[in-house]
Amino acid sequence: MWIGLLIGIFLGATILLYSPKKQGYSSPPTVGSLAPDFNLVLFSGDTVDLKFLKGKPAVINFWATWCPPCREEMPLLEKIHRDYNNSLNVLGINVDEDQNEIGEFIQRMEISFPIGMDKNGAISRRYFARSLPVTFFIDKNGVIRGQVIGMLSEHVIRSNLVSIGISP
Repeated sequence: MWIGLLIGIFLGATILLYSPKKQGYSSPPTVGSLAPDFNLVLFSGDTVDLKFLKGKPAVINFWATWCPPCREEMPLLEKIHRDYNNSLNVLGINVDEDQNEIGEFIQRMEISFPIGMDKNGAISRRYFARSLPVTFFIDKNGVIRGQVIGMLSEHVIRSNLVSIGISP
């Protein structure tokens, strides 16, 4: 009984300390709101922030290598990146994984779009990405026009692309 109580107290304290609300983000980003800004180190070693992505619509996908739906949707995100490379930014944000795991995955899946590394989970918390995958569709002005929690399908991607000014 005492062990269960101690575990409960520990988990509660962890949630309070590391929750998005405690980090200063009181509510999740919603469709119609500005996307939360971030500064992110890419796997390539470069850095990117949301301001850099402005001017072109963007698809931001939070994922992990251990997540089966994330792995399954990667070829579709790669296809969208290749099809719309001149008019669309595609950015993958890996949540809290080792650089070697990410590199092996990128190579195996032949991913050419930029992959960022959210090593401490700060960006995923800011976006309230509590389960993976989560994808945001952001227009050229930085406004969220769509959000998909769970695995993407080609139909869902294409309909969300229309909402950010990309005609399939």
